[in-house]
Amino acid sequence: MATTTLLSGFFWGMTRSHSDVTMHFQIVGILMFTMCAAAVVSSVLGSKDVKLGSGSMLLASLASGWLFGCVINALVCTVWLPTGSLEVLAATGFSFLLVCIMLLDAGKFLVSCEPDDFMSVIVSMDSSLLVIVSIPFFVLSFCLLHTGEAVLDPTVDVEAGHPPADHIGASNAFVIA
Repeated sequence: MATTTLLSGFFWGMTRSHSDVTMHFQIVGILMFTMCAAAVVSSVLGSKDVKLGSGSMLLASLASGWLFGCVINALVCTVWLPTGSLEVLAATGFSFLLVCIMLLDAGKFLVSCEPDDFMSVIVSMDSSLLVIVSIPFFVLSFCLLHTGEAVLDPTVDVEAGHPPADHIGASNAFVIA
């Protein structure tokens, strides 16, 4: 666990020195503001005289928190960072996807409000956040696993040239048999 944390922190921390992409930082920022605003909104909604159902309160607090996080991200990226609007839109979409994954995974625990489910909610939120971190490792491992697939056939002489194609001069029509 410590090795994965250190490697992913090093990888994500060093990306700014090689590229101008800040989407992963934007996603983390959106999710941070989402959770902070959702905690405040759920506290306000819970203290009102008119009580909402637990599912309605969960959706209202997370939706307003996500909207707040996206607005803050758009303002920060527009005012202080030279970030393109497509990157901001992609970060907004990915953060929405992660909030939906978290709702599908931990929504039932958040609605039930059982104190024993607290660690399940934490693990679910951490696993949905790890999706951001683990994508580069999956891409890197995919590339490493498939590097040996482009090996040439050792029985074919590459320097002898290509054999003449059989279809030269033939019509380009498809034949369905």
